[in-house]
Amino acid sequence: SLPGGLTCLKTANTAEDWYRALTEALTMPAERFDLMRRRALEHVRDEFTETVQIHLHEAAWRATEFHARTRNYRYPDGRPRVMYVLHSAIFGGGEIQLWRRLRLARKYGIEPIVVLMKLIRETPEAQSVRESLEQENIQLEFAEYTIFTEPRSPAEYWNEAERQDIRELIERCRPALVHTVTFIPSFGQICTEMHIPHTASLYAVEDGFAWAEGKPGFRHAAVVQSDSLRYAIRWGQLLEAEKFCSREVVPEEVFALGQTRYLESLGQPPEDKTGCLRMVVAGTLQERKQQLETIEAIGRLYRERLDCQLDIYGYTHFFPQYVEKCQQRIKAYGLEDRVRFCGFSNDVIKILNSADIVLSLSTIESFPSAIKEAMAGGVLVVATPAGGIAELIIDRVSGILCTDTSVDAITDGIRRALQLTSVERKRIIQQARRVARSEFHPQRAMSDLLMVYNRALHLTRAPALDADQPAARSAVDATPAQRGLVESPSRTPVIWLSLKDGLTYRIVPQRSNWIGVDVLVGIPEGPISGALALRVFSPNGCLVRETSVDLTHVRDNDWLAFRFAPIANSCRQSYILDFVPGDRNTQRLIRFHEDAPSEAKYLRALRRIGYRLGAHLPRNSLYCRIWYDNQG
Repeated sequence: SLPGGLTCLKTANTAEDWYRALTEALTMPAERFDLMRRRALEHVRDEFTETVQIHLHEAAWRATEFHARTRNYRYPDGRPRVMYVLHSAIFGGGEIQLWRRLRLARKYGIEPIVVLMKLIRETPEAQSVRESLEQENIQLEFAEYTIFTEPRSPAEYWNEAERQDIRELIERCRPALVHTVTFIPSFGQICTEMHIPHTASLYAVEDGFAWAEGKPGFRHAAVVQSDSLRYAIRWGQLLEAEKFCSREVVPEEVFALGQTRYLESLGQPPEDKTGCLRMVVAGTLQERKQQLETIEAIGRLYRERLDCQLDIYGYTHFFPQYVEKCQQRIKAYGLEDRVRFCGFSNDVIKILNSADIVLSLSTIESFPSAIKEAMAGGVLVVATPAGGIAELIIDRVSGILCTDTSVDAITDGIRRALQLTSVERKRIIQQARRVARSEFHPQRAMSDLLMVYNRALHLTRAPALDADQPAARSAVDATPAQRGLVESPSRTPVIWLSLKDGLTYRIVPQRSNWIGVDVLVGIPEGPISGALALRVFSPNGCLVRETSVDLTHVRDNDWLAFRFAPIANSCRQSYILDFVPGDRNTQRLIRFHEDAPSEAKYLRALRRIGYRLGAHLPRNSLYCRIWYDNQG
C-alpha cells in the first residue's frame, strides 16, 4: 500500500471487505484520488521501469554464468561456496558491506563460508557472530592471518604458519572463490599458489604510500574492488591487478524509507523547516572521523543562535582519550542538552527515521556507508571532500560539500545546510535518491559483485573453465604430461630469427607454479636432428631449471614443448630463457618466431658484440605459450 492510498485493499479477505474498499475508491474526493494516482505512478517509476530493473536482470544473468563456471565446486546441496574473510567481528565499514553482500549472495544460490581470525575466537564479539550464523545456518571458520592497512609483498611479510593454516582451510572447504576485506597478504599468497580466484575489497590508503624498492611484482588478487574510483585506481596500480569500482550495498528497507518520505511529500505545500534540526554523525569516535571538530562547529553555530541538535553514533571504547576530549568540548560550549552520545547501533532505519541531516566530516575515507544510507533514505548529507566522496556528492546538487576538512569549512557547510529553503532541500534530497537508486541498490550491488566474481574466475581459471576459448581447448586436449593451465600469446608472430649461436629471451609468468613454455619454431629446409637445450635463469642470475627437446620429429611451424619441475613463486617474476643448440646443423636450420618488429640496426649490432663476448642480451619478444601446473 502507498502512503495515503487504500491500505484496506491489502487486508481485504472477504467479499464484504472488497465491497467496502471499492466503495471507498469510487466515492473518495477527486483531489485525494488524483494524489493517490500520482503517488502510484511515482512508485512505478521508482521500482518497475526497465531503467531501474536492469540490474535485477543483469544480476540473474551473471549468476547463471557464475554457476556454470563453478559447476565443479558445488557441494552436495548443489551450491558452490564462496569464502568471505573478515577483518574483524566488529560491525564497521568494510565488514558491514561484506556481511550485506554474503547474505545477498545466498539469494542467488551461493553459500557463504565466513572466516574470522583465530585470535578473536573466544571474544564476546566472535561468540555473538557464531550464534547469529548458527541461526542462519551459515558456516563459520577460524584461521591464522594478519591484516594490514597498506600492501605488503611476500618479501616484506611471509608467515609460513599462517600460510599452512590457510592452505589447510581452503583444501578442506574447497571454495569456488575467496573474497577478503582489507589487505591480508597470507590469503593472497595461498590463493595465488593454489589457483583460487581471489577478489579483495580494499578502501582508503595513504596517498604517500610507495614501495620501498620499486614494485615487487606479486599478485595479491585477481580483481581489487573499492567503493570509490579514486581508491580502485590506486589499489589497482599498487597491486598491479585488475580494478573495479562498486559502490556497494544499501539495504532495501532504507530505500523504502526514502521512497515513503518522498511519496508522503507529494501534494504537500513546501514549508521551511522550523524548530530544532536533528543532525546525526555515525562512526567509531576517533581523530580521523573528526567528531571533536564537529562538536566545535556545532558550538560556533549555537552561539550564532542556529537551532540544531547532534546525535553521535559509534563505538566509544577504542579511543577513550579522544572521547574525553569530545566531552570536554561539549562542556566548554554548554552543549550538554544539544549533543548526545548514543553508542553503536546497527538499526539504520531508527537512526535515519527522525534525522534531518547526516554529517560525514572525516579527513580520511573511501566512501562511507553513512552517506550512502542517507542518500537512499531521503536525508540531506553534509560531507567533507575526503576520499571518493566528491565523486557523487556535488555541492548543492546531491548534498552539501564542504570546501575542505577544517573546522571553518565544516562550520560553513553545516550553516549552509541549516539555511536551505524547503524547495532547495527537497531538490537536493531527490537528486541524491536518484543517484542512490542507480549506485547503491542491492540489485546493482549484486550485479556488480557477480561481475567481479566472474572476472576473477576468468582471470584465474579461464583455461580450465571456459571451454569456448581456444586456450582452454588446447589445455583439455593436451597429453597428460602437458595438462595444466596455459597462457597463450595475444598477438600473431610478425618476424622470425635464426637460432645461430643461440637466443636469449626475458619472460614474466603471470602465475605461480610455472612448468614450461611452448615455442613456435620454423624449419624451412625440412627435418633436422639433434637437440635444443633450454636454461632458465632467475632474476638474480642463478640457474634454476634446465631441460631439452629432441628435434627429430619437429616440423615446420611447430610448437616445441619445454617442460620442467614447477617453479612455485614464479608469479610476475622476470626470468631469462637461454636456448642453446646441440650442433651446427641445428643452429643453422632452425628459427624462432617473435611477436615484435625487427630491432634497430644499432641494437642488432650490440647483440652481435654481446654474443662474441659471451654475453647474450635478452630479448622481450618471444612468441610462446606459458604453462602452469594446476595441481600445485
